Amino acid sequence: GNAGDYLWIQENLKELPTNEKTSLISQENLENKLRKLGPKSIEAFNANMEDGFKYGAYRWKKDVLKEIPDIDKFQKHFIATNVVFNDDNKTTPCRVVKDMSRKGWNGLSLNDCMLKGGSSLNNLQDTLYHLRTSETIAIGDIKKMYWMFKTPPKTWSLCRFWYKRNGMASDDPWEEVVITTSDFGATGAQSMANASLDKAIVDNIEPKDPQLAKECKDKKYVDDLIITSPRSEPIAPKLNLVKEGLGQAGLHLKDWIISGEGSEDQSVELGPQQNQVAEKCLGFKYFPKKDLIALNAKLNYSPKIRGRRTEKDLESGKVAKHVEKHGLTKKNTVTSNMQIFDLTGLALPLVMRSRLMYRNLLLSQPSLGWNEQLNDANKSNWIALTEELLKLDGKTWKRSVIPLDWNGDPAWLIIFCDGSDEASVVVAYLRFPLKGSGYSASIISVSYTHLRDHETYLHIVCRLLLEKKNGVGGG
Repeated sequence: GNAGDYLWIQENLKELPTNEKTSLISQENLENKLRKLGPKSIEAFNANMEDGFKYGAYRWKKDVLKEIPDIDKFQKHFIATNVVFNDDNKTTPCRVVKDMSRKGWNGLSLNDCMLKGGSSLNNLQDTLYHLRTSETIAIGDIKKMYWMFKTPPKTWSLCRFWYKRNGMASDDPWEEVVITTSDFGATGAQSMANASLDKAIVDNIEPKDPQLAKECKDKKYVDDLIITSPRSEPIAPKLNLVKEGLGQAGLHLKDWIISGEGSEDQSVELGPQQNQVAEKCLGFKYFPKKDLIALNAKLNYSPKIRGRRTEKDLESGKVAKHVEKHGLTKKNTVTSNMQIFDLTGLALPLVMRSRLMYRNLLLSQPSLGWNEQLNDANKSNWIALTEELLKLDGKTWKRSVIPLDWNGDPAWLIIFCDGSDEASVVVAYLRFPLKGSGYSASIISVSYTHLRDHETYLHIVCRLLLEKKNGVGGG
């Protein structure tokens, strides 16, 4: 198996309180909240916890005592549990999080006793650039990656929590559970898991294919691997090698999502786009059969309770009615600005209007409180803009910018810059020579700033030139 540990700050660890009683009280409070949310929430929480026991990430302390009689002689610490519900997330609608940042009586938490480690995530924008400038892609998600890396028993003793044998809302007594692996709530978990994954790649893939190992390391994002190949070469041999290599390290992949492939229930050759089953891909919907990515443009101003919005998403054509019923506050406008996630920048011509409108709101109503209502003129403008933003939902474009009839000669990177007193923009295209004659141009990136700033221009242009050097290449 895979083993590792967090990087501990010993002077803080010596002062860490046990939190035994406060942790139990927190679990009792969580149980009461789950009861109020209803049976479905309790069932989802308990199912998530059962996964932890199934994968060996959680173990009852009574069972551990049989193997490690000295477990209670190690330093103890108890943590609390939180839960976040997200009904829009198909893969993880319920996420149980261990609150390792909960402070004890002296102001210290478990996370205060460990180092975060180096920056272990690859740049998300670079990952998206790689995805869009590749011909054939395959996306593989490592199952329960954090739980695949074991920690030593002394760390188990520091990661205790309370739970019931038959789950929350059962009549069973509370019992101690220990976490035996890296866990999502730990400050050092991400660094530890990614370092362990890199080691698995180096040990099991690099000896057979160094270039593939480099791609796995450089183009992964958290637990997602993105493998690419030219259209002229089969991608299956690379995927088989990755699956075999990671399997030797005890890491297992879910089914690969491969561009241009998919069963009939995953895609529809003809008919409306919404009949296709979408996979989430770096914040976008991805339709592998047609190799399209689609923008998620769900807007919802309502407050959250345990990660769930209290109202339905806004519907096109009904925004004015919603505002008439619920009002529109300064806080609502900020929420709408944060809910459309578009790393490509292709939706920014419209999204930028929302940001500029918020700036104009601050100028026209400078003393407006966070929860105070916009005036009628500003409400009218926001309603009209929101209706336009909702039309972005589900808009699709080709995932790959490389045309099918590219002749293989170097592509040109073409950059346009312009600006005004309100905003500046840099638009980057890739221009591909085609077989026979002619060219094809595709937008690869759009970047906006609020102010006319030539240093910003220079920064973005230099970054794109560096990407070009390391990417598609060309003139």
